[in-house]
Amino acid sequence: MRSAAPSQLCLVLLGLLLAGNAVALYFLFNTPQLYRLKGLLVQDAARFSDASLRTTVLGLDTAGYAIFLTYGQSNSVNSGQIGYKPRGNVLNFHNGVLYRYEDPALGGQGQQGSVWGRVGDQLVEQTAYAGAVFALAGANGKTLEQLSRPPYYDYLLQDYAALRQQLGRVDAILLHQGEANHRHRQAGDYRRAFIAFEQQLRRDGITAPLYLAQASYCGNSVDEQLLAVQDQLIREMPGVLRGPNTDTLVEPRYRLPDRCHFSAEGLDAAATLWVQSLIQASEN
Repeated sequence: MRSAAPSQLCLVLLGLLLAGNAVALYFLFNTPQLYRLKGLLVQDAARFSDASLRTTVLGLDTAGYAIFLTYGQSNSVNSGQIGYKPRGNVLNFHNGVLYRYEDPALGGQGQQGSVWGRVGDQLVEQTAYAGAVFALAGANGKTLEQLSRPPYYDYLLQDYAALRQQLGRVDAILLHQGEANHRHRQAGDYRRAFIAFEQQLRRDGITAPLYLAQASYCGNSVDEQLLAVQDQLIREMPGVLRGPNTDTLVEPRYRLPDRCHFSAEGLDAAATLWVQSLIQASEN
């Protein structure tokens, strides 16, 4: 019987060494730590800001329009299935200019689709609003703590100030965030982080009500602890209203293959939930 060649033995030993190191790294660096390392190494995706082919809207009286600033992580920006074109008067506010809304929406990270065009159409169809304006300020994959710090929070303040200056008001801030806190196992810290975030908004002169979505699901499981914390915050905090529970939309038909971001059917369903929340305007 012939013995293995030295080169083959070296390959076997190298494979065992690599496998051993991989196991050691798995136990040494848990998932939240690896995500933090990734955050240090990978730059944020750029905000979509190519307005060269967009249709501007000049001299429009927005007195009868709903005006919203959206914030949060990827499901609040351009990370869903693309292909929807609003039917009604749905506008996108970016850098002080109004545009006809189309995906990917200006100001949001990512280059796919978002829920807000659908929200605008449904809101106009079901209420007395003549139209809807959305400014997107969210950032992909960020925890609530990260969204409370520069540069993300500064972008939120910039958009809020520009909306107030150009259109006179902001009717509400629509916040979809929670998946990153679940992934980083920070459900227990969410209450403290959200209270600090809300107090920071008020100190900075942001008086608009805040609609808080209940959200935790992104390629993993529903975080019941986090959902309960979000529910309690809505019930307890003045000026924090009930947004949709998008964790009710976890069936495969509602999500893209990544089991996180929404398919076209999921965006339709999420928009319906958002509009129900906006119409009810509930603090309970």
